Amino acid sequence: MQISTDGGTSWAETVLPTLTGDRFYSVLDMSEELIFLHVDNPGDTGHGTLFTSAAEGLVYSESLERHLYPNYGHGVTDFYKVESIRGVYLASQIDSDDSIHSMITFNRGATWQKIKAPENSVCKSNSCYLQIHNKYSVARGIKAKLPLSIPDAKGLVLVHGHVADALQTTLPDVFLTSDGGYTWRKVLDGPHSYQIANSGGLIVAVSLSTNTPKIVKFSTDEGRCWHEYEYTDEDINLTGLLTEPGGKSMTCSIWGYHKQTHKWTVYVIDFKDVIAKECNSDDYVEWKAHESLRKKENSGVEGCLLGKKQSFKKLKPDSWCHNTYYYKPIENSKQCSCTREDYECEFAFKRPAGSDLCLVDPNFKSGELDVCEKGEIIKLITNGYRKIPGDVCVGGFQPKDEHVDMKAKCDSRIKEEVLKDEGKVDKHSQNKESEPTKHTAISGTHSTLVTVIVIIVLVSVVTIASFFLYKIYLLRKHKVVYRYSLLAQNQGENQDFDANLEGVLTNNSSLYNDDSDEEQDTAKSNGNPFENNYRSTGSSNVNVTNNIPPVKSYHDDSDDDLLN
Repeated sequence: MQISTDGGTSWAETVLPTLTGDRFYSVLDMSEELIFLHVDNPGDTGHGTLFTSAAEGLVYSESLERHLYPNYGHGVTDFYKVESIRGVYLASQIDSDDSIHSMITFNRGATWQKIKAPENSVCKSNSCYLQIHNKYSVARGIKAKLPLSIPDAKGLVLVHGHVADALQTTLPDVFLTSDGGYTWRKVLDGPHSYQIANSGGLIVAVSLSTNTPKIVKFSTDEGRCWHEYEYTDEDINLTGLLTEPGGKSMTCSIWGYHKQTHKWTVYVIDFKDVIAKECNSDDYVEWKAHESLRKKENSGVEGCLLGKKQSFKKLKPDSWCHNTYYYKPIENSKQCSCTREDYECEFAFKRPAGSDLCLVDPNFKSGELDVCEKGEIIKLITNGYRKIPGDVCVGGFQPKDEHVDMKAKCDSRIKEEVLKDEGKVDKHSQNKESEPTKHTAISGTHSTLVTVIVIIVLVSVVTIASFFLYKIYLLRKHKVVYRYSLLAQNQGENQDFDANLEGVLTNNSSLYNDDSDEEQDTAKSNGNPFENNYRSTGSSNVNVTNNIPPVKSYHDDSDDDLLN
């Protein structure tokens, strides 16, 4: 796989040894300054390894092992990017006993963990977590909607799931988080179709426990309290619940068709009639993103994620008002000091579970790595850490990584040995030495291009000349043939030429002379005058009389005659 960071002008090969031609791979996300890439494990396993890239997408490191990605259907993966908070993703992991577990990351894949179960959850197992249904469950026939989040509803995520030690086929309930996945609450019993409206100020849901629901539910406090409204008294088969893309409006539409007539029916509900007041500044409260993160560490890094603390203005739970259509959450941010949490493990390194240290992966022999970037090899000598793409932390922990420009072309794979104890390389001298190489490469490329163009022109000229010479040869090869006929002409002036021709052909008295020049000379030498030697066509007995009409000749030089 190759990556371009300049719009396709130059390409560089990725460093990912597990990516071979016989393995399936899929780019899952590249929206947050890095790439999430799934690579299947060998064999028909239904799982693989999830990798994350460095900032330029060239070097990859392992993010999640045994990532669930079944090999049936199209895009059946539980990988999901949470839109309402930075750095949070959901995925499913399959264990060695084929049990499936829901996983969450709060730092763009640097570390993954199981999802905490809601408080006071009833679970028979000692290790209970929230298991979330996604595309895999839907493909297996589970009645559930996919996870839902929107950018302007900060921290809000709706999912279908249940509390257990592994994902099950039991009927799911609706769970909600208001803080980006750190804590969860069960808000609705049974499966529902749901939508987020009014930038998170309104949640609308319709039950899927029956095919013909008549009641729509809505909440203005992130699912803590629900109100019901009967929108129809008819038996309408529900097919969908929709709101305007982006989730800003106060209206939603319920789609369905009549059970008897099969006619489509759409119910549009405008909740402004119920929630008429427009929100003001007193209706908002400050909400800190990732507030519960890293509380056990030293002071100053609580709530820090990817190098900064963020806070937003959100509606108070008890506010009965609606956001304006053009509402945007107000953000306040502050940069944090760097720690190991701001770094992920470099290629060929792994972070053991429960640790923030990056240790050498035993599957690799060395910590040195050669990277091909824009036509040149760069040797990366690393102690195992690289800053997570998009992390903006300053100061603090700074691992010392060395990038030594080897000035070697990737296609020839020429590598110079640079020893660490020899000291720093003189960059000025390197630039001087590299310039002739670059000019030589450019000159060689130009000469090759000119040579190819000249060869093409010469071949074209030779081909055209050969064609015309061959045509001239064919024209000269074929001689013009003249045919002569003796046509009887009547003495009268009233009979036309066609009548004369018909009469001559009918009487079989047409004569023609087909003697070549050589035959004429031979006849003269034998004493046989040419003018008295005639051959007949149509009859072997020709009566030569003294009143033979004058000979009338015609010349037929049609294409057929030229070729005979």
